[in-house]
Amino acid sequence: MKVLLILSAVVGVTFSATAFAPAHGKYCYYQKQLINIGEKYYPPGECMEITCEGTKDEAKMALYLTCPPAPMTDSKDFVIVERRELKYPKCCPTLSRNIEHESPPQYEEDSINDIPNDRK
Repeated sequence: MKVLLILSAVVGVTFSATAFAPAHGKYCYYQKQLINIGEKYYPPGECMEITCEGTKDEAKMALYLTCPPAPMTDSKDFVIVERRELKYPKCCPTLSRNIEHESPPQYEEDSINDIPNDRK
């Protein structure tokens, strides 16, 4: 199970979604945002990178990079974490160890009466 989990995480990071959109004039457009040729744009609240490709005076296309599908796990030892406040690709979903699910370490409890007099 752990091998499959690690393998799916590696494969997921390797492949991300890529899309192309036509561009016109000297800019690429994303919604109402103008993107200069050769520049990257990171839409707020979305985990993607948009690059405007083209020649000096003519934008040819906008290249969209997005995250691969979220990793899958049925293990309660891991959770999927998304950090939308970070820029692409650091905002993409990742697997993280589920700290809440882990048992706390067990310690022997000493009573004040168990401590030798010279250490009190």
